[in-house]
Amino acid sequence: YDGTNFDVKPARGYEVQVTSGGVWTVIGWVPNVDPISIEDGANWIGIPFNTTIGDARGLMDDILNCGKVGWLNSTSQFTESYVKLNYYPFYDGTNFDVKPARGYEVQVTADTTWTPR
Repeated sequence: YDGTNFDVKPARGYEVQVTSGGVWTVIGWVPNVDPISIEDGANWIGIPFNTTIGDARGLMDDILNCGKVGWLNSTSQFTESYVKLNYYPFYDGTNFDVKPARGYEVQVTADTTWTPR
C-alpha cells in the first residue's frame, strides 16, 4: 500500500481505481447523514443511499448557491456536467440521473451547508 490510510465517511465522494470488474455492495445499516459543509468552488460529495433526489437539476436545486453538478461516467470514461447559466433559469448539458453511492462534483459560489435528502 502507498499513501495514508484514512477514514471513509458517509456522503463523501471517493475516487477508486480497480484492475478488473466487480460488484460492490453495501451490507448493513445505512446511517442518517449529517449536514455537509460545502466550500466556495468545486467540491466532491457522495449521495446517500436513502436519497429522494433523482437527477442533476434536483441536486443543483437542493444545494444553495450551486451552479454546476458533474460526475465521471465510468462506462464512457468521460465527465458529464449540468450547468446553471447566468441567464437563469436556463441550463446547459445533460440532466443526468443521480444515483446513491456515487460521487459528484458540485460547484458553489459561496460557502454553504447542505443536508442530503
